[in-house]
Amino acid sequence: MKSFAELERAIELGEKVFEAFIHKEASADKNFFERRFLFKETEQITVLNYLIHIHEVGLGKPCRKNHIKMLLSMGADFNLDCSIHLLLRLKKLDLFPLFFQDSDEESEARRKVELDFPELITGRTLLSRAISTGNASILSTLLRRGFKIDVNAPNQILVQGQTLTIQPLHQAVATNFPEATYYLLENGAIVDNPCGRLRETPLLLAARLGTIKSLEVLLFATAGKNCLDLQAENSESDRAIDLLCKRLKNQEKPQEALYGIAMLLCHGAKAPRDEGFRSLLIKNRFALIDQVKEYKKQSGNSAVLFVRACHDKNNPLHDIIYANTWLHLFWRYSSLQWIWHLLGLNCDEAFRVEALVYDGPESNIPPAFIHNEFQPLESIATNRSNEEISAEDQASEQREEINLNGEELDYKPWEREFAQFTWRYGVTCGLFRNPASTMYRNLTLGECTNIDQVREYSGKVGNETTTTRTVINAMYGEPTPTHENLFNPF
Repeated sequence: MKSFAELERAIELGEKVFEAFIHKEASADKNFFERRFLFKETEQITVLNYLIHIHEVGLGKPCRKNHIKMLLSMGADFNLDCSIHLLLRLKKLDLFPLFFQDSDEESEARRKVELDFPELITGRTLLSRAISTGNASILSTLLRRGFKIDVNAPNQILVQGQTLTIQPLHQAVATNFPEATYYLLENGAIVDNPCGRLRETPLLLAARLGTIKSLEVLLFATAGKNCLDLQAENSESDRAIDLLCKRLKNQEKPQEALYGIAMLLCHGAKAPRDEGFRSLLIKNRFALIDQVKEYKKQSGNSAVLFVRACHDKNNPLHDIIYANTWLHLFWRYSSLQWIWHLLGLNCDEAFRVEALVYDGPESNIPPAFIHNEFQPLESIATNRSNEEISAEDQASEQREEINLNGEELDYKPWEREFAQFTWRYGVTCGLFRNPASTMYRNLTLGECTNIDQVREYSGKVGNETTTTRTVINAMYGEPTPTHENLFNPF
């Protein structure tokens, strides 16, 4: 054969003629499958790659799937000119199964797929090409069929107009491909490797680019493993929460940015250090609590760490959520808040926070967690030495097992009791909550954040007829005075 024109004539005469033609050429030339022919006057490609180029799907279009299958059965080497790379690059994904359909050991031994061999022109591995397709089943085939593959081999990828040398995990995060992020972690991808000019870990990259789904998988898949540094900084001293605050400030998908911030705080990230970002979160504190609630609902993940940080008076998140600034204090003690309540509008952050723990009798029923297709990981790779990891193991005796349907964190009995008290207190007071009430003021300012403080206040002389005493008596079965003023602020 001298040109692809001869091949095209054989194709037009039918599959049997094509098969006979290939047999004839392969018999006459033992290097026929390796030989390259002129294509588009600029390239030299093999017969196999030519068929991949011209293959199309659709009515009246040249489907060459059977012809490619014949070549593979005759021993055409698809590693020679990176045929699988080519079909992935051309997005002809329907051809992919043809290269992985053999299951017998002899055929597997004969057909060694060179997964880490870089494509000659672009220098990208097959794994990198598979990630670019956005097809989870293709990636699963490569990573879950026992092939030897380096999941940390770097590639040159174009990200937001810049060519970066990054690892597959960074690529999966940058393209917001959560399934790829999970599969790579499952197969030992290094989770804390920095890359690029900004020296970003996958977590930092996800936060800067706003790839929230991948960020969620990173947090879930590493929960309880102590391998994901939520306080890691890039070369500009920004942490993940700072990068998401920047997106919120610049109104770059602000709701997603708030959701990402909520996730980080639920997993134990510290509040931003920048006062400007803290003020930004104060302005958005109600929306932030709503996003925490949404994250808890969608993932089944506990909000324990978020609630505890809110209760901790030494934690900056406490002042953010309870908005303890002079302006907000003036608002709380002014008649304006009375008008706000009369309009039926609620601005009491404390009640929203405690609703994350207890929001009525139905909240005691375990939530029906949304089914997550991801399964628990056995290990997560990091750059740290075995000695460091071993030391952490000894310090924490037993690590929590990864569970992508919710972390193994739960509230203590006294935390639930305080949340139940707050809910009952709110229900008892109803719409007309008295800003002058001592307990109401302590709750809304975040001064009272545990049940012991409530019981201490309730037990004081002179507080026998307060709403607080009524609620405590109802909770613990203690006798209630016959003539009780439920709205007595004192």
